[in-house]
Amino acid sequence: MTTYTRFVATAIVALTVGCGGSDKTALVTAPDTTDSVIPSSPEELNGAWTRVGLVPGSSERWNLAVVDSVVTGDGQWSGEACCSGPITIRGVFVDKTMHLEIKLFDQNSPTTGAPRFVERVDAGLHTITDLVGTVAIDSLPAAKAHWRKGTNPF
Repeated sequence: MTTYTRFVATAIVALTVGCGGSDKTALVTAPDTTDSVIPSSPEELNGAWTRVGLVPGSSERWNLAVVDSVVTGDGQWSGEACCSGPITIRGVFVDKTMHLEIKLFDQNSPTTGAPRFVERVDAGLHTITDLVGTVAIDSLPAAKAHWRKGTNPF
């Protein structure tokens, strides 16, 4: 990992936890996944999800599909004063929790190349429209994170 990439990843984690305007409280106080509700089926996680609590200019939007316990998806991301690009998602749904590997690619490189960042997400439904858990970017420690369903514009 280059020094620049490590700096950007560290800044994203720090700003995600420390900023976020009106969503800051929801992000900081998000319960861990042990407080998750049990969806009637994993397929309730299907659809559009948007990460909340990011700094202005940053975004992360997903489209998830869950079949049995396999989670796949795609999406878009942008970093404040940085870069943007496509997302690929692969993972599993086990015991009320999704365990995902999310690859964030740079707009200028194809999704077959090396991703700019890799996120590891462990999250579960807190309400039918709120997904909460943790996200770790590359080798950085995990931080609390919150996603909201149905707010994906693409």
